[in-house]
Amino acid sequence: MWRIPKIGNRRGDTEGQGLVEMALIMPILVFMLIGLFEVGYALWGYLTLVNVDREATRFAVRAGALDFDTVNAREVGYQNVVTHTLVSNAGQLKLEDYFFNNGPDEPIAGMIITHIVVDTREPCHPKKKNDPQCYELTPPLCDQDSADFQAKYEDYTGDDLVLHPDLNGYDYLRYTYPLTRTGVLTSRIDAAALAQELKKQNDKFNCELKAKSSGSSEWSDNSVVIVETFYEQPQLLGFPLFAWIGNPIPLYAQTTMRIESNAEGRCVLFPIMAWQTTIEGMKPIGSGKQGNLLDGPRPPGHSGWIAWNPDAAGGSQATTYLEEEFRVPRLSMNDYRDPTDLTDDQLNRGDWVAGLPGVKNSDYIRDTISRLSEIIVPVYDTYAGSGQSGRYRVVEFARVRIQSFDLPPGGTGGNIMATLVQYPVEEACPGNGR
Repeated sequence: MWRIPKIGNRRGDTEGQGLVEMALIMPILVFMLIGLFEVGYALWGYLTLVNVDREATRFAVRAGALDFDTVNAREVGYQNVVTHTLVSNAGQLKLEDYFFNNGPDEPIAGMIITHIVVDTREPCHPKKKNDPQCYELTPPLCDQDSADFQAKYEDYTGDDLVLHPDLNGYDYLRYTYPLTRTGVLTSRIDAAALAQELKKQNDKFNCELKAKSSGSSEWSDNSVVIVETFYEQPQLLGFPLFAWIGNPIPLYAQTTMRIESNAEGRCVLFPIMAWQTTIEGMKPIGSGKQGNLLDGPRPPGHSGWIAWNPDAAGGSQATTYLEEEFRVPRLSMNDYRDPTDLTDDQLNRGDWVAGLPGVKNSDYIRDTISRLSEIIVPVYDTYAGSGQSGRYRVVEFARVRIQSFDLPPGGTGGNIMATLVQYPVEEACPGNGR
């Protein structure tokens, strides 16, 4: 009797089946292996970029690495940060090569360095005379968003220094490298929103700090440097089926670190309007020639004092406001209003500044001037109006050193003798000036 053999019972048939199964599954295994390589390579590239970005930020916040005494971005020292970044990268990523790629289809790399300055000092204005300072309360009301704070206080911005690169004239606080990437690479930082958040944090911290130290501690600032690094990493193998994830793969890293900033506020001026002819007569710088800062033609009823905000200094508030101008020099930056255009809140060359007529020389003003040394004052070439409408046109700024003064107690006029230290002061008030 004949028997029909069972299919697959023989050894050769089993081996053939295994080969078929292997042939079917091999492309999937290869695809997965290639994907593993590509993902691993991309992850390595990202982690390396993060380390490079952190090292760049650590270098940027070192004392003396960046110098913001200048308004010229090329003189701040950003290039030193880039150079250190390339050295520390040690060829791990093709940063140096990609920095200078100009072809439309070539991978690129770039770096954006942003500096935000936040130094708010006095956190609030008391709304009640029996609460002279918010941090003296127990417990202190330091949270500006709280109903209790808003019921008793208002945010005091007169002495604030809040600068970021989106402000007119402060673009030097941001640097894109290479320069050819400007406009191609866009910062992902909302500088204005971040600055306001840092301001709130700084006000709250200063309030709590003063409460804990009974008001004896120094003010703290909350300035930061942010480094963003962009890098397009080509795929390791460039397998066509992985084109969907991009080739090159765009990578991005961002690091924020606090910095003890040396970026002084621009337009931090004292409320003394100096005549251009007087300043010119003090030249040459270093000669020791003295000039009277209160000398020169004035609107009738004026002796040289000025008001950054004519609305805030009207009538009986004139003397009080002048004393605040001397106590808080940053008012010239935070409270300025052009008397001919109240929508203009940034002082520049060519703007007008309101005068303060008939203000008596108070003991506070005399005591403050006696402690001053080098100050920056606006310089005028002409005036207009009289009395409450008197005003001066600013043409320049001068840094002077006060040598002596004679202000009659409780009277008007007098003299403030000074020598010239720097004229003009180009970086005094950046913005839409000349």
